[in-house]
Amino acid sequence: MSDQLRIAAALRKLDDATLERVIQLRMLNSSHLRDFFDMADALANPKSVAAALSSLTISQFDQLDSLSAGKSANAGGFVFDLMLADKSDSKPHVFQSTVDAMANMRSQRKITAAVSNNTDEHLLLPAESIDRDASLAIFDIIQALTELIFELEQRYIREVGKRGVGLPDIKRLANH
Repeated sequence: MSDQLRIAAALRKLDDATLERVIQLRMLNSSHLRDFFDMADALANPKSVAAALSSLTISQFDQLDSLSAGKSANAGGFVFDLMLADKSDSKPHVFQSTVDAMANMRSQRKITAAVSNNTDEHLLLPAESIDRDASLAIFDIIQALTELIFELEQRYIREVGKRGVGLPDIKRLANH
């Protein structure tokens, strides 16, 4: 069974209020949706799945990961509310589009487990390294703000309309 067909079958079992909640949570444009297959296609879109996965906490992501691996996990209801998985059958099923997006996220960035106990001696960083890193970050921020102020002093921002800023000025400041 294809992924789109599975999602459409799961959507068909939901009531109207739950469908509205899915559209609201996944921020779908519902104006072009004509049937469950259109909605399933929109939910299986890689960008939509990636946005939904990025809204999960690390523990929810780990629960979804163990659920996709076939392990019995206590996945929270939020995973099912986002339609990343289906619980309508006796056994919860993670959609293939979700599994693909999770694999893509893992390949792009390293997801680490949350540290449960920060009081261990081997986990604490020395104060010197924290101070050094913080001072470098502060220096970078101050330097960027100074350059932005110099840019504003040299080229004034034009007002467009009623207290609006022109698009070229916004682009120039964003690039700077």
